[in-house]
Amino acid sequence: MQMNYKSLILFFSIITATASAQDWRNGYSFFNEFMSLPTTTGGGTTIYQTVSGTGATNTNPAMTNANQAGLIRSTTGTTATGRCAVTSSANCVALGSGGWTYEVDIDAISALSDATQGYALLVGFFDTYTAANQVDGVYFLYDSLGVSTSSASSDRWQCVTVSNSSRTFFTTADLVATTGAKLRIEINSDGTQADFYINDVSARAATATIPTGVSRAMGFGWLLIKSAGLTARTVDFDYIEIDHN
Repeated sequence: MQMNYKSLILFFSIITATASAQDWRNGYSFFNEFMSLPTTTGGGTTIYQTVSGTGATNTNPAMTNANQAGLIRSTTGTTATGRCAVTSSANCVALGSGGWTYEVDIDAISALSDATQGYALLVGFFDTYTAANQVDGVYFLYDSLGVSTSSASSDRWQCVTVSNSSRTFFTTADLVATTGAKLRIEINSDGTQADFYINDVSARAATATIPTGVSRAMGFGWLLIKSAGLTARTVDFDYIEIDHN
């Protein structure tokens, strides 16, 4: 019995040391397959949706392949400034103390943006859910009309870092496709570098205008916002995943 007691003490000592080293209380992990829709109010452990304009909405459409466990469709609606977003709160991520990773799989885009039916799509970490311009953020941007201040007019993905409204845009070699893309952002522990990946291929290693500290806090998710025309545009998302350590 004495040997068993000592073995038990040793076992719990190892477990305690391991848990202390990892310190899970300071980490965060979130994954959503969108088996059901986010609500407009959200909650302490989930994300929520916001919409504006006639017909702007988020829905659960029929899945497009047998390997999907869920799908969410964001729609701009039929007004010239219609928008929809699926996000966390706008001030829950502070960079510079532990690494952050954001990943989302875009399953399909109904049509590309053009001069008559334009829109912007932001995907990643950002803090303004009602307009294309961000005060703080690290995100992918599709903005073919260049409505976001200082962004390029391009049908390619842009990698954006912005701190206190000082913005850095980088246009990638990757064209935006109606078939979608898997987008991932990895930010190092001290917030000095943000690595952008498109379909698991490195697109940009950014080091300028990365927002750090609690005064530059932001949230995560996506924003789809119309900039021209009255025809609805939709984007289908398969999943979203966030990790902090």
